[in-house]
Parts: sequence; C-alpha cells; structure tokens
Amino acid sequence: MKLFAVRHLPTEWNREGLLQGIRDLPVSDRLDDETKRRMGALKKRLESMQFDLVLTSALSRARETGRLLGFAPALEPLLNELDFGPFEGRPKKELVAASGEAWLTDPLATPIGEFYRQLESRIRDFAHGYRDSGTVLAFTHGSWIRAAVALAESGSLGTMNSREIQNLDLVELFLDDLAVSN
Repeated sequence: MKLFAVRHLPTEWNREGLLQGIRDLPVSDRLDDETKRRMGALKKRLESMQFDLVLTSALSRARETGRLLGFAPALEPLLNELDFGPFEGRPKKELVAASGEAWLTDPLATPIGEFYRQLESRIRDFAHGYRDSGTVLAFTHGSWIRAAVALAESGSLGTMNSREIQNLDLVELFLDDLAVSN
C-alpha cells in the first residue's frame, strides 16, 4: 500500500507547544498567513493526485483538516494520536526531560499513557487491514507519522523521535512490509 499521510492543521495547543495526544482539540481558529499559504499549496497538490481511499483519525483536528482540504474522509481510529497520559496538556519539553536520552534512542522506554508497542501494533494493524487498498490518503498526527516512517525505514520505532513532522506536512510511505501481523 502506498500511503500519503498528512499531519493535521495546528491547534491552539500546538501553538503553545503543549502535547495533545488523545485530547480531542479542534483546529485553531487563528490560522496565520503562512499556514493558510501552506494549506492552499497542499490542497492544490492533493487535488492533482488520485486516491483509492481517504481516511482520517477520529480526532476532530484531523477530521477538520481533511474537510478543510476538500475531502470527506472515512473515520479510522487506528490513525489516532499517541496517548501521552500525564503529559497531555503539558509542554513537550517536560516529556523530553523526563525521558532523558531514551526520548531519542529508545522511545519504548518513555513513560506515557499508551505504550509505544501499542502504537506500533496500531500502525501494523492499519498496514495489514488496508494492504490491498491501493493509494491511501490519511489525515493523522505527528507521532503516528513519525512512528510509521521509522517502522517503514528500519522496522523499529527507535528513530521515530529524531525527526520532526510539522503541521500540514505530507509524507509518502510504502507500508507493504508492515502488513505482516506480529
């Protein structure tokens, strides 16, 4: 399966540098000029492409992004963001400080609400469930995309936190090798 994953538009918590996780926050009603420009360019690019299936996380910020970009995506909870547990609503730097070196080198050791293995299982279940779906467009979240990229590149989540995925980034992935259930 070829997947084009889009990270949702920014929320107010994104602007404040706070972790959202599974908190169901809407897209910010204050989109700056740069975000509007990027949104227009992404919409134009997506309109020039063909997708066999369009999906979205169940969280409103991803659903709204899909709608604002001109799509009516089907809900897929496997695309939901990582649950950051006690760190939700707190600055990302607090999670990074609490995790130490493990944040970058061993995210599986990072203490949060959802174990990273659960996120990995969701991504693998997604790849398995949609393996015959052709080209898929998905509106999802930063941690989900970072984890999927790491799995596609190395089969491990080890490098997922060493990359940045910005709001409205479009990432192309081939998930065929992940479609084998563990």
